[in-house]
Order: sequence, then structure tokens, then C-alpha cells
Amino acid sequence: AYRLELIDTAKGAKIIREDFKTSDGSNIIGFIITKINDKKITSAANAVKLLDDLSREGYRVKVEMLDLDGDKVVYFF
Repeated sequence: AYRLELIDTAKGAKIIREDFKTSDGSNIIGFIITKINDKKITSAANAVKLLDDLSREGYRVKVEMLDLDGDKVVYFF
């Protein structure tokens, strides 16, 4: 549902492709997903499964990420 392509990193799941823009028009390629709805992300597969499950159930999703500078950012989808 989110059309993201992710790879594993030591800190979580790195976004290497995405098909949408954030509300301010920027993209999130290169950001590392560290938590989804306060659950720690340990792999790309873990992130994809959690996002798919939450979107199917219609839940609002809180995604914590590290941006390109390593700063923590939070987005709600």
C-alpha cells in the first residue's frame, strides 16, 4: 500500500525507492525506518510486513525514521 522498496541496515530498514511525496513535497529516499507505531524495526521484511498489516486494518501509522543527516523525524500516514 505504501509502495516502498527497502533494504536492511544495522539501524533498521533503509528506503531506496518510494512512489509518493511527503506533505511538503520532499521525498524520503535514503531515510532509515527505525520504528513503526513504536515497534522497533529490525529488517526490511519486518517493516514491510508491519506496514502491510497496519494498512490493511486501516490503522493510522506512525513512522519514526532517521533522515539523511541522522536526525530523528516522525511522519504519520
